[in-house]
Amino acid sequence: MKTTRILTAGLLAIMLSSANVFAQGPSPDASAPVSVKAANRALAKSVRRALGRTKGLDPTRIYVKVSNGVVTLSGNLRNQKQIDLAGSTASGVQGVVSVDNRITIFDEGDN
Repeated sequence: MKTTRILTAGLLAIMLSSANVFAQGPSPDASAPVSVKAANRALAKSVRRALGRTKGLDPTRIYVKVSNGVVTLSGNLRNQKQIDLAGSTASGVQGVVSVDNRITIFDEGDN
């Protein structure tokens, strides 16, 4: 009887711990090799630098995220012309695979 309880408790502990591993899983960035993370950071820096050097573009409200060469731009700008300019500038940076331009037009109430 005592042996059965111990075995049951042990099996229950194993089942719960393995279920916890599957439920959490690794986050995408946590499992990425350091070199991939470094490449993403370097490419994001290059995109930010290019945006900052582009005439007619105010990059202060643009946020850049990179994952495996895919650049996501977010934030807001004054008009569609600047949004398009930001997207084309980011596309022109060496190493950029594609650009997901999620920048919206600045609303005067957004200060």
